[in-house]
Amino acid sequence: MSLLQFAKEFAKLKSDLAAQPVPDLQLLCLIDFWPSLADHAAESSYRSYLDEYVPLLLHLISAENLSDLTMHELLHLQDVLADLSALESVNDKLKDQRRLVSQELARRYFYAGAVEDALTICIEPSWAAEAVGRRSVAGEACKKPDTSTTKSKCRVSLPRTSASEHDLQDLSEFEAFESIIEHTRGRDNSLDAFLSNLHDDWQGDRDAIYHDRINALFVDKDDAGRAWRGRMKSLTGKVELFGKSATTDEITFDNQIKSPDDPFIGVAYHSLDAVRQSMKRARFRKQSEAFYHAHFAVENSQQTFTGDSIGLATGLLTYAQLLEPEIMRQDKFIGADIAVTGGVDDSGAVTQVNDDTLKLKIERAFFSPVRHIIVPDGNLSAAREHIEKLRERYPRRRLRLIGVESLTDAIENRNIIREEKVCIGEFVTKQVYHYSRTAKIQVPILLILAYFLLCMIYPKAWVGFDWNPASVELTETGFVALNADSRSLWSVEYECELLYARSQWTMSDLNGDGMNDVVFMPMASPNAPCRSNAHLFAYDHTGKELFARQGAVLGEYVSDTSANFPYSAGLIDVVQVSGTSVIVSRVYASYPARYHIKMWSTDGDSLGWYINSGYSGVVNEKCFAVDRYGNLMFLALNNRMGCACFFVIAPDSSYGVSPPYPEWLRGQRGLRHGNQLCYLLFPRTDINREIELDYNGPFRIVINSSDEIRVDIGESKEPECNLSYFLDENFRVTHVKADDRFIPLRRRLIDEGKLPSVDLSTYLANLVDSVTYWTDSGWVTEGELRALEKN
Repeated sequence: MSLLQFAKEFAKLKSDLAAQPVPDLQLLCLIDFWPSLADHAAESSYRSYLDEYVPLLLHLISAENLSDLTMHELLHLQDVLADLSALESVNDKLKDQRRLVSQELARRYFYAGAVEDALTICIEPSWAAEAVGRRSVAGEACKKPDTSTTKSKCRVSLPRTSASEHDLQDLSEFEAFESIIEHTRGRDNSLDAFLSNLHDDWQGDRDAIYHDRINALFVDKDDAGRAWRGRMKSLTGKVELFGKSATTDEITFDNQIKSPDDPFIGVAYHSLDAVRQSMKRARFRKQSEAFYHAHFAVENSQQTFTGDSIGLATGLLTYAQLLEPEIMRQDKFIGADIAVTGGVDDSGAVTQVNDDTLKLKIERAFFSPVRHIIVPDGNLSAAREHIEKLRERYPRRRLRLIGVESLTDAIENRNIIREEKVCIGEFVTKQVYHYSRTAKIQVPILLILAYFLLCMIYPKAWVGFDWNPASVELTETGFVALNADSRSLWSVEYECELLYARSQWTMSDLNGDGMNDVVFMPMASPNAPCRSNAHLFAYDHTGKELFARQGAVLGEYVSDTSANFPYSAGLIDVVQVSGTSVIVSRVYASYPARYHIKMWSTDGDSLGWYINSGYSGVVNEKCFAVDRYGNLMFLALNNRMGCACFFVIAPDSSYGVSPPYPEWLRGQRGLRHGNQLCYLLFPRTDINREIELDYNGPFRIVINSSDEIRVDIGESKEPECNLSYFLDENFRVTHVKADDRFIPLRRRLIDEGKLPSVDLSTYLANLVDSVTYWTDSGWVTEGELRALEKN
């Protein structure tokens, strides 16, 4: 291209920019033009064009303009800035803009659960290097991730010493992000600040509820009317009731009155009709008999949209607006974590959108904080297909689809329209008090009687209603939280066809607010597996999910590499360690038997893990205790050694697999030996062998004093036919006692000639000597240790 021809092209670029009112589309024009200038950027005759181009580009690079760019466009822009940074004349001017672009890319990757890509794409290569404990990251290679392949070329791999892939496996996008925050904290101040701000914004998007706005999905169309790009914008609204003299609804959009035949907002008139019918069915007389004056606007937008996919969003927004002042406090809010597309006809049915435009909308929502996309039921299959394709690359992303056939379906879905959890009785009482103070008259007795009648019908309306969970009642697919009076408080459902009664739960005040929180672990039928099986869920006293974690330890033991393996829920305990609550969860699996133990903070952070080769107190809470130093003690089975065992682990630093380590297991790559504080084996007695039991059995742990621990081991099928081993504070066995049922049973077997006659004291002393400990050098018995100590 000649200099004259280039001058004409540059003049056209400026003309196009002046004619384009949307800033982010202006930015795209500049990005698309860069290849024409890049070939001549180093030539002095083109210097004036470069000097004019760079300020135009930098002026348009703002957080607001970047928010609507697609991933491909952001990566393209990053390439342009990388090329410009190679020019000494402009390099110093790009620092802030490059940081903005990199942060926006990292934010999108985090939203999709691609934490490795997010860390790699951060502005400074040192961010990623520091975050994952590496000396350096390949700088030039990481500037241009290859989006055509499944993984980025320079994707950071996380070592085991930090947030390893096994630690992050099966976490949702937000959980993986929180895990990364913990593992990178303190390594880089700029990274800390970025992640902290992103966490606050993201948490706000997950928790916020609104009366006056909703996330609506749109598309950009080219001059030929072809959709080429998805957008997610905040649709705001205020809806008022017209006076009795009104004869029709009225809608203003961006402060301009719109008619029912408007190509974009006209569909909203159908939405208002549908809402009015919903109000009539719900017996809200005032709202069902009036006409509405609705004010809508797309926030922070300077462009014109077309199509009728705004209908569902305007209907939901209208519904929430009209119920805002209701005295019954059944306030209806719209979740900030949903995005909506779909039209509404005059009967209230949700009409389909074009599947091609839907694909663009889903991609836009996929790289955002939203958790639910609301689509017409007729588009559900196509939407699911689009999401599954994206999940192939971003498996941690938990974006859920909700298909609706009508506006009523959407209104009645609690993931879309949410009720504020406020005690009705408390609100009514406040209203009565407010009325009596402002009116300066006595509260009418009828109002008080009405309140008592309400409380009889709806017990939660009582001012003193007990909102504190005290127990749970299992349902087929979840549970109901109950208070001390067995009143239902709230419920949870899982994506399971059937839950076993052996699902586990416990109550504890995790957040220190004086109210019980619920920790639950579902156990699904092996014939009907589900994603929630053997996961640890924590809920606060209102039913809000605090966190969800994988209960199994994946990637540390042969065969335990997939979350789809049929693990089973074990016990859950919340214990106090140095004044801090620690959650201890157990998950078990068979063939061979192994028990996965995990320790968690009350925020859901992993504190440690341990795998025992055999079961440990599957249904017996007596086989677990905490010593005076806060160490966790377990009484269990060791299947490989064929006997009962006792081991102690630290609550905040444990890892590894229990002994022994046979040759086939020893060869397993990466297997970590357990760092348990002690590991004991209790010998099977001749009684146990004579009656042909496979093992002696763990029965209970009893802490007698600060210096003595009693461990009861069952040697027969009969209850309380136990041996009691006594351990000192160093977990050494000092002596053993036999229960009253053990001694008569052994005498009977001696009389029958099945066992040899041995003096009881000698018999018990031999048992003590046979207790075996694991050491760095292998197994050693108590008798061998005492012999060494004598010498």
